[in-house]
Formats: sequence, structure tokens, C-alpha cells
Amino acid sequence: MIRHMIFWDLADPNMDRSELAAFLKSTFDPMVGAVPGLRCAHIGFDQGMGTHDVGLCCDLDSLEALAAYQDYPPMWPSRVGPRNTSKSAAAWIWRCRNEQSA
Repeated sequence: MIRHMIFWDLADPNMDRSELAAFLKSTFDPMVGAVPGLRCAHIGFDQGMGTHDVGLCCDLDSLEALAAYQDYPPMWPSRVGPRNTSKSAAAWIWRCRNEQSA
């Protein structure tokens, strides 16, 4: 399994997060099931204790699934780009050990 996480700092941390959350949910929820190997996608906002304003966590079956996810047409750069209010971003990818081989 691959865990892909990306975090953004918003240019305006006081922006309407409910509108942004609805937009991100409508962007990523349909990808689960449509992108082969994408198990789940979760959006979260900082609750006052983190270093970033918003985060996305996706679990995928493999690196090939990650590549398919990143090439999927409604992916972040193509759908969110014009609305992007991010001033910075950070991304991580983890390869998780298969529980059956542990």
C-alpha cells in the first residue's frame, strides 16, 4: 500500500473553509472507485495545532496506482489550479509494509 499525503498553507488562512471543503470533497470523492487502486481520499483542516492549513491523505494499492491517480484528469492541478490559494505545499509518499508479510 502507498500512502500519499500533501499539505498546503493557504494564502488567506481566514478564507471560507466550508466552501473549500465542499469543493475538495467534490473533487476527490468521485476519484475513489474511478481511479484503479485508489482506496480512499481524506481532506482535513488544521484544528489550531498543526503546521499547515489543509491536508489530503490518499491510500493507494501501488506506485502504479499513484501514477494513475496523478494523471487522472480532474486531479488537483487541472481542477483546483484556478482556485488555488496556496502559498506553499509539501508532499510525502510512504510505502507501507504489507500486513500479510509482517
